[in-house]
Amino acid sequence: MSQLQSSAADWRLIASALSSAEALLDRSFLYLSSKALMTASDSQTSPMTTELGELQAVDIRYAWPSESKNFTPWLAVNLDRLSAELGIDLVLEGTEMPVGPFYADILAVETLSGKRVLIENQLEQTDHSHLGQILTYLAGLEAHTVIWTARKFRDEHLSAIRWLNSHTTEDFSFFAVEITAVRIGSSPIAPLLRVAEKPNDWDRRLQASSLTSLGEKPYQLAGEFWTATLSSYPELQGVARTGPGGSNVWVAIPNSPLVLSLAYSVGAVGWFVRGQKGVHDADVTDLLLPHADYLGDTLGLELNMNGNGVISLQEWKHMDMRNRDNWPCAADWFAHGRQRVLDAFAKCLDQQPDQVQEQG
Repeated sequence: MSQLQSSAADWRLIASALSSAEALLDRSFLYLSSKALMTASDSQTSPMTTELGELQAVDIRYAWPSESKNFTPWLAVNLDRLSAELGIDLVLEGTEMPVGPFYADILAVETLSGKRVLIENQLEQTDHSHLGQILTYLAGLEAHTVIWTARKFRDEHLSAIRWLNSHTTEDFSFFAVEITAVRIGSSPIAPLLRVAEKPNDWDRRLQASSLTSLGEKPYQLAGEFWTATLSSYPELQGVARTGPGGSNVWVAIPNSPLVLSLAYSVGAVGWFVRGQKGVHDADVTDLLLPHADYLGDTLGLELNMNGNGVISLQEWKHMDMRNRDNWPCAADWFAHGRQRVLDAFAKCLDQQPDQVQEQG
């Protein structure tokens, strides 16, 4: 065989080898591509690996064992939750307000209209007795809005609320609000408020009232009060203002994640201890619990704990805050209250609970 023929044969062998290699590469590419598509498909159809919890109903008596000692005080300082459900801003006027031989649970004021709002609470299924009390309070307190909260409403009581909304003038509004509570696993209990009955034209009335100016409003009074008070008592200047018109002033409690909330309402002034933004109620309770006896004895107050294990520390003084003549007295009460609370916390947070008890 000539050298030229030998060289040609070698080139044919090389070409054949390259062709085989190319075919092998093509098959490998198709296999890998198919595998990748299968993997991507599996990832899209495979179940989620994130653990999900189940929402469970909780007996509201576990969250609030007592209507008067637990639920009413809780709702009084959480009126913003009720406001969000109804679409109106509410400012606390007072709790357990006397009406003849009875006591109305909560009185509030609608900030836009300045009208009184009666809130009657019932942690059981509704009954005729509470319906009668509501009508008594309505007359005695000159309230224009009634909010009846309960665990469950009987059909006849929902019918009564509908009848009142249909047969009274637009100056009056009646609401039925159901109270429930839920949690996921061992998480803190979450309260739920659901409007079960309201005036038929409530949404239209809200829109119309928002366009109407009716003179001096409670939230305007709150802003004016605090401007005057902080000028006379600069030590009351807090770290934040919350509520309609900045009605609540937050004063930091040193060396703790707590604040003292100084609260203005048209029928009362008060203070309560709570956590800073982002601090959960459970963390506040963990901090207060070891010092509960000392704080209660020092401040002359009873610390209440609800079924969710949350402690509340608060004090209120009833006075007509629409009367500017009462403002100096309220400002002085806030100043003394602030000093009492800060002194008590300075002592108990600086020492171990047993040391505080021995010295107390």
